[in-house]
Amino acid sequence: MKTKGSIFTVILPLQHSGVWKSQTRNQNEADISSGMKVFPEIEKSLSPRAGTEPIREGHSKLRPTVLLIEDNEDVLLFVKSFLSAEYNLVMAHDGIEGMELATELIPDIIVTDIMMPNKDGLTLCREIRESALLNHIPIILLTARSTLDDQLKGLKYGADAYIRKPFHSGELLVQMETLLGNRHLLKEKYMRSILKNDATPKKDVNMDFLQKATDIVYSEMHNPHFTVVSLAEKLCISSSQLNRKLSAISGYTPSEFMMRLRIECAKKRLALEDKSIGQIAYDCGFYDIAYFSRTFKRFTQLSPSQYRRLPR
Repeated sequence: MKTKGSIFTVILPLQHSGVWKSQTRNQNEADISSGMKVFPEIEKSLSPRAGTEPIREGHSKLRPTVLLIEDNEDVLLFVKSFLSAEYNLVMAHDGIEGMELATELIPDIIVTDIMMPNKDGLTLCREIRESALLNHIPIILLTARSTLDDQLKGLKYGADAYIRKPFHSGELLVQMETLLGNRHLLKEKYMRSILKNDATPKKDVNMDFLQKATDIVYSEMHNPHFTVVSLAEKLCISSSQLNRKLSAISGYTPSEFMMRLRIECAKKRLALEDKSIGQIAYDCGFYDIAYFSRTFKRFTQLSPSQYRRLPR
């Protein structure tokens, strides 16, 4: 098969079963809305369904979503042959279509060719890195260009990895596993920083986004009408985009993220203030003290009164 004037040879493996399989991370999300007795507005914001977008046919929420951008049909079919079993795979044929799908879906990882019509992979890579909505997404560049200068140029534009054509399926799979694994570690680091109120690392746009969302939630902590939709509006994005972006950065849906912040706020107030537990619960967005106590214990393994008695 030929591509862009150079010979591109792809050797399809005889079997993919048992070889280079990605290890899907099945993380069960806690149902934080179970047994709620809250205002309807709060209940809506804490629902696990809030802020989620429809899953395309054949897609699973438990598998990472890969956006593959490639104008060569043979390469698309080759990559599809070993990715579709383990990932939600979405395909685009040029950089313009790829950017539109990236903005709509906010995938977990992007794999793109460099040489494409309408918008090339390097331009696409730069635009993604400049986008507050998409800049957290790992990017793998595919190209027939093999010089060191070409590779350095790709990395300069913000790519996380660079794979030369022709390539083996295992090479791409390992790179993807590594980048997604690193992203998982970053989620834990970001949330530790937010909950501990650590200083924001310099030039970390993802932490800046997370801090902005945190500041908004804290400023509306006592407001019973503040929902996931309200948070999305203040961040100037849609609810579905907020869900994908926040989940990718923190590992939590917006409703879970807001609940974590409410409980963290309650912990600080219980330790520092002499107010009643009921008043603290109300100040943190709970009007039912029994539900507040159950939720607090689920997160801390202690009741609010037990937590307040801990030595400081």
